[in-house]
Amino acid sequence: MSEFPKKTEKIKSLLRALESDSREYDRSSELFQKKVKARITKKLAELAIELDSLNAFLNSTTINQTELEKRKVTINELQKEYEKYDLKFNDHIVKIKSEEKPPAKTSPFEMQIQLKKDQDIMIDELYVSSENLHMYCDNIGEELDVHNNLLTNFEKMVDKNANSMERTKAKLEAYIQQTSN
Repeated sequence: MSEFPKKTEKIKSLLRALESDSREYDRSSELFQKKVKARITKKLAELAIELDSLNAFLNSTTINQTELEKRKVTINELQKEYEKYDLKFNDHIVKIKSEEKPPAKTSPFEMQIQLKKDQDIMIDELYVSSENLHMYCDNIGEELDVHNNLLTNFEKMVDKNANSMERTKAKLEAYIQQTSN
């Protein structure tokens, strides 16, 4: 599979996951919506990066004009779907902000309660961020393992070919020596 289909498949996979999260967001309670919102934000950012990467890849490849046009259409379709979710998510943000009404803080006790609620929300967001960071670290570790295996296999193949070339060179030198006598 060439690079372009791999990249588009990854974007389509992210869009499917975003659709699932979006439905989950719509069904969730207000407390759980904050966690889902963090996942959606992360996926939107990752999608934006992948779409930029796909556009950069398209500009760096040399393909015929027909294939170039097909790929541009594919990218435009993916971009439109991304924008649909981005707009939907932004509508959710507007909806949440319009529904949030700050409580009247008349006493220090109420202010302390509100402070604790705000801190709980921040802790939840930190937790989601740390989970995302953990996931990224795991992915990087897996990628490093894969690349290490690829390099090890490549090194073995180079050694094997170098040994084969040495044997062939020795045989060729022996043959040249034989024919010159």
